[in-house]
Amino acid sequence: MSLSKTSVPIWIACGMVALLAGCNSSSSGSSSSDDNGGSGGGGSSATSALPSEHFFIGDDGNAGVPSSARQLWITDGTEDGTRMVKDIVPGGDPNMQQLTVAGDRLFFTADDGGGTALWVSDGTEDGTKRVDMPEATNVPNRMTAMGDDIYFRATHQTKGIELWFSDGTSAGTDVVTEINPGGNYSYPDLLTVMDDMLYFAARDDSEKDELWRTDGTEAGTENVAVIRDDGVVGGLYNSTSKDMVTMNNRLYFSANDGDIGAELWTSDGSVGDADLVKEINEGDQDSLPRVFRVAGDTLYFFASDEDRGASDSLNFRLWKSDGTEAGTQRIEVPNDDIAMLPGADDPMIVVGDRIYLAVHNTDKHTGRALELWTTDGGDLEKVVAMDESVLASPRIRWAAVGDSLYFIAYASDDQTFRGIWKADGTDLTLVESFDGGAAGGLPFIAGSDGETLLFQRQGEMWRTDGTESGTVLVKDICPGTCEGFIEAP
Repeated sequence: MSLSKTSVPIWIACGMVALLAGCNSSSSGSSSSDDNGGSGGGGSSATSALPSEHFFIGDDGNAGVPSSARQLWITDGTEDGTRMVKDIVPGGDPNMQQLTVAGDRLFFTADDGGGTALWVSDGTEDGTKRVDMPEATNVPNRMTAMGDDIYFRATHQTKGIELWFSDGTSAGTDVVTEINPGGNYSYPDLLTVMDDMLYFAARDDSEKDELWRTDGTEAGTENVAVIRDDGVVGGLYNSTSKDMVTMNNRLYFSANDGDIGAELWTSDGSVGDADLVKEINEGDQDSLPRVFRVAGDTLYFFASDEDRGASDSLNFRLWKSDGTEAGTQRIEVPNDDIAMLPGADDPMIVVGDRIYLAVHNTDKHTGRALELWTTDGGDLEKVVAMDESVLASPRIRWAAVGDSLYFIAYASDDQTFRGIWKADGTDLTLVESFDGGAAGGLPFIAGSDGETLLFQRQGEMWRTDGTESGTVLVKDICPGTCEGFIEAP
């Protein structure tokens, strides 16, 4: 493709693509012939294209109805190394959700006809099993890996909603400890791993969301800090289940101490340690920090620092912090037409030591103008403007591979820029043009080699190394027009 490293406006659909984790499997597929090269190539290399295998949900079309029979698959990035692991419900959809990689295994929820339950897979058919939880009354959620095991939130029939642990066996799956005794709910949330400990927000009998930690044992589960001690429900605040992050061996999160509202806080994880980083919105109004991302030694997040009435909408800005009050600063935007999108599913992504974010330009076709911007901690720089793009969903279609950002763009009128693009700072390369048909999009799998991306094009799995000749079809999983490559962790 001749178009490369250009800053001309292109089109994009607003659709999310989260960075997808890979895993090593205990079983690998065989290899096949060398790549044919170019966009028409359908072969796969004689060795694995990726250093580790990756789970995904696929549909080979054998049910006769497209996307009605979703199965668990695994791939090493080659045709012969892309194979079905297990057809949990032959001819049906097991509704696999919450795909979470822990070590060499995949944990997920699925329904094999006996109700939705926890499952685990080691990449083999025999090693893909249902994990029975006879004392649970609802499906696990907030699944978070720590080492080879997972922690999650679920309801116990007598203990209420508490923190659970699973090693992938029924005998090794149970409530860690009853934080809020008597069948009350502790509502564990914000599950975050740091230094072989799991940190989370939970309510004890005080009914406040405070900071806790656990090593996975009852004796090793304790309250780290009480941030709000006025007896009112409060403490840690979250707009999503992932609004707590680690940077340089410290936790960062939003919390309300009852005096200054929800602001940016930090803790080193030791008992009794929790400190306000900065009161961003001074007075009694919250700044509501959210969407935390860490790039290098800098924390990025959205917050509101403007006065507003009770019915006014929040005006969020982009902020950065090095963990100190003086080093917590707003990143200025070049004009008042730039509006942040903190409510989108994935409005900001880390790529190397910089971040990219999608913003709405309120001066261009209200509701139809999405722009891509980037910063390495300095001024915001526009990468590309999508002047006439239709925002088809709240999910941005992008993924990070090494120090490059990949994203899907398509136009309804001009086909010139339809395809998959790579951004390095403000430099753009059109990796592969999509001519006609569906443009492609979800899902993406970022290879663990830091160089390879697997992506969906017209329903099938493709691979790219960022060059046109290195962009090839991996496997036509579902021949015809059905969607074969559906979802990944």
